[in-house]
Amino acid sequence: MAAASYILTMNRDLFSDQDGRLSARVERLSGDALIRSEVSGIPVPNFTSPAFVEPPPLSEAVIAIVTTAGIHHVTDPGWNPGAAPALSRDALTHTSPHWRADESFCVLERTRRDYQLAHWSPNFDRTGFAADHNVVFPIDRLEDMATEGRIKGVSPIHIAFVGAQNSTMSTIRYDSGPAAAAMLRGVGVNLVLLTPV
Repeated sequence: MAAASYILTMNRDLFSDQDGRLSARVERLSGDALIRSEVSGIPVPNFTSPAFVEPPPLSEAVIAIVTTAGIHHVTDPGWNPGAAPALSRDALTHTSPHWRADESFCVLERTRRDYQLAHWSPNFDRTGFAADHNVVFPIDRLEDMATEGRIKGVSPIHIAFVGAQNSTMSTIRYDSGPAAAAMLRGVGVNLVLLTPV
């Protein structure tokens, strides 16, 4: 049985009881319905001329993972949910603990498997990730594909962002996103596997 959440819904019948007392109705919603009710009104940017690049055949692809799972190595400081975004491109591309803010990124090394999720909500279900990090960060599956010769190679670095962002994502769109892309291009990546979480 799916877990249910309760929300208080103020409605048109707010003062409908005969004694004039404030009334409200309580609805029982599934977790999915509750999330949908919370995020359905968030505006989504409309990109009038999105970029498109013809991908290489998989046999020629050097692949990096870009995830919004908020993953970082356990020795990294993680993200600061209350910090202002970093302001300079240089600040977005190194690994000191001073650069990481909500819209910054973390560089994940191919050879390490010491991952930690940076989600702050106690309601975020970490079960799949705890059982197998490949559920949200399929690095071992990419390694298998490279060993089998199905792809040319796996990037020495991968990129992680935190998925919960403000409505504009302007720092990711104009600063940290292009900086991350430049880092990946600089190590020979020609295809990205996006794992939105």
